[in-house]
Formats: sequence, structure tokens, C-alpha cells
Amino acid sequence: MSLGWLSGWAKRVKIIIDQDDITAALENFPVLIYLSADSGINDDDISFIFDELGANSLKIAVTEDDGTTECYVEVEKWDLGNEEAWLWAKVPAIASGADTDIYLYFDNDHADNNAHVGATNSVVAENVWDANFLMVQHQAGAASPIRDSTSNDVDMTEKSDPIYQQAGQIDGAIDYDENDCHFSAVDVFDAIVGTGKGTIGFWIKTTTETASTNHYAFSIEGGYVIQFNKLDNDGKLRIFWSGAGVDFVKTNTVINDGNWHYVVTTYDGANQLAYVAGNFENTDVCNLFDITGLTRASRIATQWDWSAGLAAVIDEVRVSKVNRSAAWIKASYETGRDDLLDYGSEEIGPALTLTETLSLSDVIHGVEIMKPSLILEVLRKTHELALPIKKAILDSRKI
Repeated sequence: MSLGWLSGWAKRVKIIIDQDDITAALENFPVLIYLSADSGINDDDISFIFDELGANSLKIAVTEDDGTTECYVEVEKWDLGNEEAWLWAKVPAIASGADTDIYLYFDNDHADNNAHVGATNSVVAENVWDANFLMVQHQAGAASPIRDSTSNDVDMTEKSDPIYQQAGQIDGAIDYDENDCHFSAVDVFDAIVGTGKGTIGFWIKTTTETASTNHYAFSIEGGYVIQFNKLDNDGKLRIFWSGAGVDFVKTNTVINDGNWHYVVTTYDGANQLAYVAGNFENTDVCNLFDITGLTRASRIATQWDWSAGLAAVIDEVRVSKVNRSAAWIKASYETGRDDLLDYGSEEIGPALTLTETLSLSDVIHGVEIMKPSLILEVLRKTHELALPIKKAILDSRKI
């Protein structure tokens, strides 16, 4: 048990961030908490959370390792029917060389935690994504526009008819053909020019051919481009931070094999780098293309003039105005494939004072009570413990 228990909450589960996947300390990192009967590194069954909460997705809290300092949480999806949920929690500090603990509290009798937990596109949920994020697209929406999770509101509108809510790497994804795409004209990407650094990343699954034409996975006005290039025809991605057709870096991994791949590129002020599956693959020197004065519109699954579309399923598209570290990219890959966390067992909190459960007019000083849900839980566990004792007594009488 941690040093403290978050006041007013009945139950919690300890969540351990595995040190083996954290190669350097991280700050304000968005951790994916996937709730299901098969979650985390050890395929833990934490469906007891749905047994307690039902559809009440806001009756939760996530804290730091002290058990009391709350973190911001975005609820990407809460699927009671299938007992699955995808939550993003902003963890202020994650250590390297030692596990980091956080706690997920849940209590159906608690009021909605509107101060720290919210659905995608809510003001509260936007706090999960630090100021360095320019855009976060979960690609999980049911229709156009698809909502940006950051406070920049880079919502994206469809052109043609992509297929929504397809099976993704994380929750849902969008299936594009060569005539489909999403675009946004919101002008925030010149911030990359301002910092002289940037990061673009996404999950992709495709079997596109690469011989006859170029196919674009992502572009920002032609300055920052990720594409399959017909001159290569090798299923690897070309990445340009210098404007298409000039300097580029390529992935070593073949991407068009029909499997999910996590692709990230960074620009550090002088070099463009390529990562796949959390691993560094290649780098090349280049000058950053200056998009100042252009519309700076972003495009998913096409280039800036709507040509050279890509047939692919794409999930979790993010753009940042800093060059994320190799440790950040590695941890993002591990959390995206639900291989970063380990879960403890359900814990029941201490008795609550009357002031935590009744109005002030009902307070009786010094009296302690328990919530009805806790009383039932204690009675159930007491009954379970008493059964073997009762059986032993009855057996002894038969001797």
C-alpha cells in the first residue's frame, strides 16, 4: 500500500510502469491504461472495474505513486458491453532504473471526477497532452470531423469517404483508400519552424503497392512529408523535413507487409531521424523547410494537393514541436501495444468518516461509517473467509 489513500474513494488497483521499457527518465508522459480481462504485460484480468462502475467512466481517478496526487485522464473509449476501456493518463514523472507506481481509483458511489477526468475533446482531457504537442488524433471517431485531443483543436475533416471505427492498434482506426484522406487547415504547425525541431508519429497497417506512383502517409503543406516512393519500390518509407524531393531519410523496415508498424520521425535542428517499433533506424543531415507563409495544412493519407493517396489503416497520429527523445519514442511504442504496465489486485479502502459521506447537517462527531458498497464488500469477504472455518468445525464434530 502506498503512503496515502485518496480521500473519499472506495477501491483502487496499483499499476506498475515497467522500468525495463524506460531507458531514460520521462516527464509529463501520456500513458495508455487499457482496461480489460487481458491487460498489460502479464495479461491481467482487471474487469472487476467494470463490475463496480458499469458505464460510469468518470467515476475514476489516477494518482502518482504517493496515492493522493491526481493525474489528468482522457477517456478515449469506455465499452461496457465488451468490458474494455482506453484511458490516457498524464504521468508527471517516470523513473528509469526503477519501476514507477501509479494508482487507479474507482468507486460507483463517488461523484463524477470532472476536475481531472474527461472524454476526448473536453477541456479537462486536453490537460493530458503537454504544450509541446501540436496535434493528437486517436483516429477513433465515428464520423467527420475527427477531434484533436490537444487544446489546439486541430480537428480534421474528411475528403471522400474513409471507413471509420475499424480495428486499430489502439481502440479504433480509420481505413483509407487512395481517394480518401483527412485534412486540417488549422494553423499551428509553423511552431515547428519557431522551435526548429519537431516529431511526427503514427501507427500504420498497409499492403499498398509502391511501383507505379508515390503514396503519402502524412504531409504538412509539402514541407514535412512521409511517403512510399515509386523510385524505391521497396515498401520502406521516405521521410522529408526539407521539402519533398530534396534530402530524405528512409526506414530500414519494410512497412507495407500488412502488419501494424509504429513509425516516428524527429528533426533535432540539423538531422532528420527515422524510428520504427521504438527503435532508431536511420538519420540524415538536412535543412528544415520553412513553411512560414504557406497554409500549413496537415493531411493524412494524401499529399497537400490531394494526389498520391495511400490505401492504409492509420491510428494515433501525433505531431510535436520538439524532437522527442529516443526514450520517449520507445515508451510510446510500448504503451501503444499495451506492453508497458503491470497491474496489481483490487484493494479496498479504509472506513470513511461521516463527514465524507453525509451532509454537514447530518454530521455526528467521531462516528465512522462505511459506504454501502464497502459494507457489502466486507460482508462478502467475511463470508468467504468464514466458510472454511465453519467446515472445519463441522468436520471436527464428526470425529
